[in-house]
Amino acid sequence: MQQKIQTIVLSLLSFLCLACLIFFFWLKPELIQVKELSELIPDQGIVDQNQALQLKTTILFVRQSFDLAINMPAVWPLLISCILSVVGLITLVLYFKEITNISWAFLLAGIVLGIGIISLNSPKINSLESFQLLAELINLLGILAILAISVLSSAAIPQLIFQLGHSQSYSQSLKNWLILGGFYLVNILLSYGNTHLYWDLSISIPPLLFGIAAWILFIWNNKTNRLLRMSLGTLAITTLFTWASLGNDAGIAASQHWILICQITMAFLFPLFLLSNFQSPIQQNLPVHKITHKAPRVPINLIYIGICILGLAWVFARNGSVWHQTRAAMANQSGDIAWLFQNKKQAEFDYHKAMGHSKLNGQSSFRLANLAIESNDFEAAAYYLSTSQLKHPTYASFVGLANIFQKENQIFQALFTLQKGNQLFPNNLQILTQLAHTYESLNLIDSAQYFYQKVALAFPKNALAQANLLYSKKKALLDLPLDDPSIRTNNLAISLKNGTFSTNTPSIENLEPTGDLRDWANIYNSMLYFKGKLGILPTQRWIAKGYGNTIFPELQLLDAWQDYYHNKPLRALEKLSLLLDSDATGKLDAYKNILEFWHKSMRMPHGQVQIKDLKSALHAIEAYPFQADILQEAILILNANKYEKQAYEASLQAARWNEEDATFQWIYALQALKIGEIDYAKEAMNHALSQDPKLFMARKPIFDQELQQAIGRQKF
Repeated sequence: MQQKIQTIVLSLLSFLCLACLIFFFWLKPELIQVKELSELIPDQGIVDQNQALQLKTTILFVRQSFDLAINMPAVWPLLISCILSVVGLITLVLYFKEITNISWAFLLAGIVLGIGIISLNSPKINSLESFQLLAELINLLGILAILAISVLSSAAIPQLIFQLGHSQSYSQSLKNWLILGGFYLVNILLSYGNTHLYWDLSISIPPLLFGIAAWILFIWNNKTNRLLRMSLGTLAITTLFTWASLGNDAGIAASQHWILICQITMAFLFPLFLLSNFQSPIQQNLPVHKITHKAPRVPINLIYIGICILGLAWVFARNGSVWHQTRAAMANQSGDIAWLFQNKKQAEFDYHKAMGHSKLNGQSSFRLANLAIESNDFEAAAYYLSTSQLKHPTYASFVGLANIFQKENQIFQALFTLQKGNQLFPNNLQILTQLAHTYESLNLIDSAQYFYQKVALAFPKNALAQANLLYSKKKALLDLPLDDPSIRTNNLAISLKNGTFSTNTPSIENLEPTGDLRDWANIYNSMLYFKGKLGILPTQRWIAKGYGNTIFPELQLLDAWQDYYHNKPLRALEKLSLLLDSDATGKLDAYKNILEFWHKSMRMPHGQVQIKDLKSALHAIEAYPFQADILQEAILILNANKYEKQAYEASLQAARWNEEDATFQWIYALQALKIGEIDYAKEAMNHALSQDPKLFMARKPIFDQELQQAIGRQKF
């Protein structure tokens, strides 16, 4: 059972080692990220026309760009680290008990006493702060484990070389050892030179690869104590995994530096160790690799102590770089933990502390930039982003820094920043898009169009790039996917702008918008384009949810627009008129021409409408409220079916919206008499007299007759 548990734990640790390499070489965590931004750019387009009128109003294009997104530390690496670190602590306690041979009572009493001392020294901390303190202690133990396992595994690769090089003859074995050992020594020396002496040769194997290989060999080495391997391996590997997955570059740099120091020192000491203990067996070509852990004169443990001493001396001889990077790594992880507990002041303090130990470490700069952006301190964010670019340039930092300059109205500085970023990251979607956006801000339209087209050519399958090209060119492009809302919106806007209405354009169905402005612009242009051909959308429900106030103010217009083009024009006029009356700022003055167009269109002669029954009459007064002949015919049927109030309301609205037309005043006056509103009827007839005396005189006998009947009904 114990063997199975050991195999599972060691296999998991080996997998985490491979994960560390994956994060280091390929899946580098993005400490600063960008997000897509959508802007609605208004333009003018022909949205409707009839026999003599043309309606021009606002249409919407979608212009997309990028900005920085607040990027919190990931939780899952710390959770994995905590869980595995508990396993490491348990095995460490078991190892300590095994080598000291003390009883469980004394061991547990010591642990309880230690916890009690910490609690007494920190009486005011709450449970979250206690957990944060525990996480920091585990982090410290993990760093000590990295220190120890790097020393103890420094002989793993030399021992492997010694084993692999052994052959049937001593001369061949010696040749193999020289080749393999020379290759190994040259690589670690080149790695050290490239990493810390600025040789810039780029022909060596990265030191982390040697370190991970040595660690894996160490934890699977059955000649070393099982509990020691499991405890050190678990604590060290989980700490390195956390650093790699969270982008703690200071920790990775410190571990690589310490691994190189240990392995270079061991590379020179290991041959001396072999010669001092096994010179004669080696010359006899015996398989000495099987007994190196049983050295008769100078034990390997003594070599480890020497490496530790020489390594520490090496560190401080080079101004303590590993020490400062380790302190920066600890502070960075403490900052991540504090941020996850929403203690952002403490997180900011920890990141500043990390920068004090390693000014150019990327994690501190990016985390502080994120915190500064979150608190709208753009000056500080610009400083941290600029600092990060000295050693850790990313396309996101250039985009973010340029956007900050634009917000501060330093557009040329933003342009220079993006141009520098374009040199480091050519053909980058985000940087090229921001360059186009910045040139457009400077009103350099030709340059903006050049970059919009360059992005579209470089990324032919990217919807954002293609939609921006549509916005820039104002010209329809073929073979673009219509399922993207920005492409669809801009295509519709181009058609509306040019006044071209194609019957082949598919309409949207069952669209439920979100907070994305592209969805709303898609709905807006679609409703303007398709009008009554578009299915009825739940605009009232969206208004009730508050979308019209918080996201898309044009939703009120769309609600009226939908009514007008779905045979409820009078209700549309009422809604739009009420909207204009409630506007005290004048922002909605552009809607006045829509109201005027609708009103005039409703007055234009319409073809003959068959009104046979009550249902068709009700439909007629709703769909053709300002067609006098249709209205009169419908009112006759309504009155015959005892729907006098509906007839009166229809005639009243027709008269109210067409005060200058005596015909509607006459229709209203007659219907007012039907329901006994004599005073209103007289007022309407007087109004008709002032508008059209001939009509008044022609209809007065009928009115007088109806008036007498109305008076008679009141007396009855």
